[in-house]
Amino acid sequence: MNSKITSPAKVGLFAIIIIALVTYLTLRVSDFKLSPAGTYTLKVEMKSAEGLDFKTPVMVAGIQVGIVEKITLTDHNTALVHVKIRKGVVLPKDAKAEIRTRGVLGDYLLELMPGDSPVPLEGRETITRTTPSVNFSELARNLNDVAIDLKGVSGTIKKYVGSDDSAFAHIMKNMDRLTENLANFAGNNRQNMDQIVVNLKELTGELKTMVRENSGEVTQIVTRLESITQKIDAGKGTIGKLVNDPTTAEKLNEALEGVSSIVEPVSRLQTELGYHIEYLGKTNDVKNYVSLNLKPRPDKFFMLEFISDPNPSPTTSSTTSTVTSGGVTTSVTTERAEVKNNRFLFSAMLAKKFYDFTIRAGLIESSGGAGIDYNKGPFGIQFSAFNFNKAANQNPHLKVMGTLNLTKGFYVLGGVDDIISKQHGPDWFVGAGLRFLDEDIKSLIGAFGAKP
Repeated sequence: MNSKITSPAKVGLFAIIIIALVTYLTLRVSDFKLSPAGTYTLKVEMKSAEGLDFKTPVMVAGIQVGIVEKITLTDHNTALVHVKIRKGVVLPKDAKAEIRTRGVLGDYLLELMPGDSPVPLEGRETITRTTPSVNFSELARNLNDVAIDLKGVSGTIKKYVGSDDSAFAHIMKNMDRLTENLANFAGNNRQNMDQIVVNLKELTGELKTMVRENSGEVTQIVTRLESITQKIDAGKGTIGKLVNDPTTAEKLNEALEGVSSIVEPVSRLQTELGYHIEYLGKTNDVKNYVSLNLKPRPDKFFMLEFISDPNPSPTTSSTTSTVTSGGVTTSVTTERAEVKNNRFLFSAMLAKKFYDFTIRAGLIESSGGAGIDYNKGPFGIQFSAFNFNKAANQNPHLKVMGTLNLTKGFYVLGGVDDIISKQHGPDWFVGAGLRFLDEDIKSLIGAFGAKP
């Protein structure tokens, strides 16, 4: 009886192990609270949550620290906003919440303003100190009240304006002194003022002569301007059509709406730059990875990665030749596997996040593939499958990697690469990596651009 385990059986066994690991991490990591990585949940009770929706940014001091997770209605008809905050962001007990807008497009956000209390908020606690958002009907009522108050003030002014001790009486006295001083100034400088009048008279005479000598050209210019304006009013020429065509304003509005739809997601785009290194224990090789993640939304992003692999999977090629023997011609196909050392590879994937899981698909190390990631707290596990080329009797390239966040931007990793390879077998690896978010990249650019 042949006891050798087949390749499909190995793949099935490996899938069972991965599912068991994910289940174990889900149960073990959910209560981990010592690492700064991960999130915790707070609640904000407000009279109105108008403008907020799922994944609205939550800001502290102008920096995004979380998102709105959901909004529910309380028993006493107020809004209860559940927000997910990044661990490491500590808010005091007397923190205050306010709905604000930012940018020319008026995007809504939830601003959390820390107070002075030394006692921090714990997870699942509720912030009740809020500032209501602007209500235009209330604003109109307030303006009406202001108008009524001004009307009363004006009546009071009319009542006391005749008094000798009133502010109005003092103003009139000051005006009287001012006119008296102006009269004295004019009397003392009568000769200078007469000279000014003479100069003005000479200037107007010269201007009159200039206009008379160039009256023909002035008339011609006025005639041309009149002709141009008449053509524009009649809708003639390009400018006339643009001014008189009612669809011009509509097209302009459509263009502005299109620009708004383009600018809005770009303004929310988040960038994450990363680098990690893997030391392969079996071959003593080192692989380097440089990655760039573009996130228009927290749950959707595009992943771009560049890899330097000293010992990649073999590339295959086939050659077909004909052999004639005894008058019979036969086609013979020869397949050859070749390993090109120190290859430069790249990955480009679209990713979608579902709770703690991320599904990604696209190019993985210059070959089609897909993967699934699980991240909870400081721990993460990634599984990738790619290079499904069956030529040269190859198996798909399977890789599993676990990560542990030691700080916000530094982590260690380890795993097994090319698990079911027939050429060289699986290879274990360990390594470490760095990641930089938008704020870190801006700080680095500012440091390099600072003058000594």
